[in-house]
Formats: sequence, C-alpha cells, structure tokens
Amino acid sequence: MGVEPSAFGSLLWQHQTGLTYLSPHSDLDVLWPIPPDFDVFSLVFSIAEIQRGASLRIDGEVVFPDGSAVNWRELWNALVTTDLAMVLAKTMEGVRLLDIASLPSVGRHA
Repeated sequence: MGVEPSAFGSLLWQHQTGLTYLSPHSDLDVLWPIPPDFDVFSLVFSIAEIQRGASLRIDGEVVFPDGSAVNWRELWNALVTTDLAMVLAKTMEGVRLLDIASLPSVGRHA
C-alpha cells in the first residue's frame, strides 16, 4: 500500500537485544506512518483483514503527517460503526479528538 510500517514493543526489543521479550501472549506492535492525502481507510481495512487470519494480536497506531497518532483498531471501529465520528488522537502535546470525516478517504466502508 506504499506504507512502510515499523515495529516497536517486544518485537523491537527482542530484535535489538537478542533477549527473549516475546511470549505466546505478546502483541505485534506496529506504527504505520502515512503520507499526506493517503487513503487511511483502505489501510485500516487491510490491517483488519490481516488480523482475522493472524495468530497474534496486531496492535499499533496510524501516524498522520502532522505527528498525531490513532490506534488502528479504534479508527477501524469508528469507520464501521456509523454512530462514531471521532477518535482519540495522541500528539506530543497531549490528546485531542479527531473527526474522521476530515481524513482523506474513498468514502466510508460498511
């Protein structure tokens, strides 16, 4: 999709140190930095599709060009639930609510 994810958490620490950090209960922690005008909806729906067949839980955040980050699963839930229009975005300054209608997209998915 043109996005190069990066790992963090247990997978990163195990790779960096050679020590055992992963367990059968570990999540796969990933950051997906996206460029401007990127179809973030297609990305989170693709992650959800991969999650359905994955043997471990995929956790992580979509990082927008302004540096704000939103949990991919929260964003996906907001997109498939017509009642949810806002998600929690983390920034270096704190947290804020992000209106998903302001995100680049090809339209809402159901």
